[in-house]
Amino acid sequence: MAFKLVEGNPVVKWPVVIPVPQDGGRIQRAKIWLHFEVVPLEELMQALPEMDASLEDPETRRRIEDFFADHVKDWEGVEDENGKPVPFSDEDFRRLFRLGFAQAPIAQAYRACLEGRQAKN
Repeated sequence: MAFKLVEGNPVVKWPVVIPVPQDGGRIQRAKIWLHFEVVPLEELMQALPEMDASLEDPETRRRIEDFFADHVKDWEGVEDENGKPVPFSDEDFRRLFRLGFAQAPIAQAYRACLEGRQAKN
């Protein structure tokens, strides 16, 4: 396969495995697909220099959420409580991202995507 250098930022479908807490102290792994806008890694690091820092500061948390809301363009595999697909929207993505157990897997998957690391399934 030849490498194609394209103009702009491509969007790629990337798997994210979210450990969903269950009764009894167990977790169930839910796999979803997020459509990430691929930006230069430098842009990520400039936008979010505190990505690996403490998330106690509300302004830092908001900035991180805004960055991901701007760079996740669609999803697959997200369902409501009745098993029906939930259409992608900024509001629903933010609801997902605010879940403590979902935020780190999303951020880790995005960084892996930008760094060209094979997705973990």
